Amino acid sequence: MELEGTVTGGIIVPDEGIDAPDGTRVRFEAFQLPRETSVESDLPALSFAEAMAEFCGTAKNLPDDYALNHEHYRHGTPKR
Repeated sequence: MELEGTVTGGIIVPDEGIDAPDGTRVRFEAFQLPRETSVESDLPALSFAEAMAEFCGTAKNLPDDYALNHEHYRHGTPKR
């Protein structure tokens, strides 16, 4: 019997069920699947700031102290 699966949190999770009782010893071989090629993988990696640069300055009608007190406006914490 040959199965495939994924390691999740240090536990091997098979892609399909195994009809074997708990405690059954198994042997497995780890291997890397080839990366899928996509248009996105050919793009240069951007930092978060570079990716969000197009949105800078787009928010309108914010309070003058929004940068300092954004936690107050978003979550209701006391103003600084």
